[in-house]
Amino acid sequence: DFMESLLTELDKCGLNFSQVSLSRLLNLLDQESLELQELAVLILAKTNRPAVDFPPQLIQSLLDSEHEKLRVSGVRLLGQFSDAELTERYELILDLVGAKTAEIRKLIYPVIFRVTGQDTQFSQKIFDDLIARLIRARLSKDALEEMTDYLLHGHRYQLKCLDTAVIIKLLRVNGAAANRLGESLLEKLSVATCGREDILELASHELVKVRLL
Repeated sequence: DFMESLLTELDKCGLNFSQVSLSRLLNLLDQESLELQELAVLILAKTNRPAVDFPPQLIQSLLDSEHEKLRVSGVRLLGQFSDAELTERYELILDLVGAKTAEIRKLIYPVIFRVTGQDTQFSQKIFDDLIARLIRARLSKDALEEMTDYLLHGHRYQLKCLDTAVIIKLLRVNGAAANRLGESLLEKLSVATCGREDILELASHELVKVRLL
């Protein structure tokens, strides 16, 4: 588009984009004009600065943008941070898992996979919090289904160790995503592991009934 063409011409003229100050880029992001905001993002991509140099308010400004394209750019920048830096932004990452924009959710899961592979504490924390969000079922259907897909593929060990009481909660939820995760763990349920009240309450659930009988 026009902005990219402009930057290409400026590049040919020898403009060193890395010399553009971050404060100037922040100023561009604060402008009402979408074109100026996009210009700031394009310059950022050409600066070749390490992600650690980006001030938190710059990335937050992108993530808070009303424009999807800028929010996606913010997630891409976030993915450039090291594992240690990402663990310090845990709450932000957790919020992005439930983002309304599908592209943002799609981009953040590979980042989570990367960090969980290196940090067991982060892995357990994200597992616990995603299970809790599935049980609350307050996010969009698509976001919750993606959580279940992620947990089934990325946290098999934690799922094997999941407490029976939590599985029962997943089955009780009025939500397809939580139910699907609970149903995948039916082998952990038996008369011996369920209380009498749980058995009576879950008796109407066809898959659970078959398992318990």
